[in-house]
Amino acid sequence: MHRSLLLYLGILIPEIFAILVMMALVTTFLTGPLLHLIDKIFHARSLRTKPIIEP
Repeated sequence: MHRSLLLYLGILIPEIFAILVMMALVTTFLTGPLLHLIDKIFHARSLRTKPIIEP
């Protein structure tokens, strides 16, 4: 079984390592939806603040 070097050297305990892995997975999976939400918010804001150009 392949383990992290930090675990092997005893620098990290398994519980902290598991928390770090879970944080990495959660942030990876949430990046796409959060960027999409931010894009929607800024797009809607830019539509409201565009000046009206009259001919």
